[in-house]
Amino acid sequence: MSIISGGNEPNKIRVGTQEVKAVYAGTNLVWRPKFTASGGAITDSGGYRYHTFNSSGTFVVTAGEKQIEYLIVGGGGGGSFGGGGAGAVVQGSTSVSSSLSITVGKAGVKGDPQGNKDNYIDNRGSNGGDSSITGVASASGGGGGGGGGSGHNTRPSAGTYKNGRNGACGGGGAAWWGDGTAGQGSVGFNGGAGNDTGGSPYPSAGGGGMGGAGQTPPNGSSGGIGGSPITVWGKAYAGGGGGGNSGQSGAGSGGGAGAGNAGSNGQTNGQDAQPNTGSGGGGNGGNAAATQGGNGGSGVVVIRYATPVRSAVKEALKRKASQNENAEEEGHKA
Repeated sequence: MSIISGGNEPNKIRVGTQEVKAVYAGTNLVWRPKFTASGGAITDSGGYRYHTFNSSGTFVVTAGEKQIEYLIVGGGGGGSFGGGGAGAVVQGSTSVSSSLSITVGKAGVKGDPQGNKDNYIDNRGSNGGDSSITGVASASGGGGGGGGGSGHNTRPSAGTYKNGRNGACGGGGAAWWGDGTAGQGSVGFNGGAGNDTGGSPYPSAGGGGMGGAGQTPPNGSSGGIGGSPITVWGKAYAGGGGGGNSGQSGAGSGGGAGAGNAGSNGQTNGQDAQPNTGSGGGGNGGNAAATQGGNGGSGVVVIRYATPVRSAVKEALKRKASQNENAEEEGHKA
């Protein structure tokens, strides 16, 4: 049986038609094809190659086998009265020799501002979408903020709509016609509870983040601050959205990592979270008839692996050796 190497495919060895994955001398590995892959936005930094997927796609392995590290962030929840909860953040490592399918979770949508006292609707923000590497791991989306009816004089049916949604991190509860309860986090932190006890300015709660819980605001205060994010490979992800407030200058701030700040005074909208952060959207200005919450931030998937040290030092040594050889030759000629 023929053994074919080199030729037009210098990174491959075949025995007949079968491609060889590795060559050993006894138990010692003496050859393996150089690992090559494509997909996502590719950058090199600090001895690693990063493949960043801001939308769904495929990590395509064209040769070799490699130990990779991965970061998977689910989409953040949309805000309503309360702030949206953050998506899950999952890290790990695995060895790959074939292509991987990548799914990037969509952003949660802000709460629907429509409805009236005779037409109760669930106007909470929606959960963000799940992100995944097929067959490896996945990260769930976050919870939305609590609802509360369409305006100052309407009540949510059965009280359910003012509660924060559950998710990877919980959404913040609303403050209107009672305290909306905190959404529960399945892998991250809970949102805060709304605080209607002291009346105006009805501060709603911040959404939960992967680094901390959303704030339950004190009586008569600004909306609750969103939960804090976590930092992976030098970048922050998954902060909770800020809680809304019907009073002036009462907007709860987002917890970080691009999470949305809330609106206030019944006049300003909550901010959208930044895309590809997995953070929650900000709550509305305390009046769903006039203001809206912010959308959550979409998720992201990042794969990285160590790259060979092909340093300038090596290239300089090669050039130096070549120069020395040339100098020796010139010396012999002289």
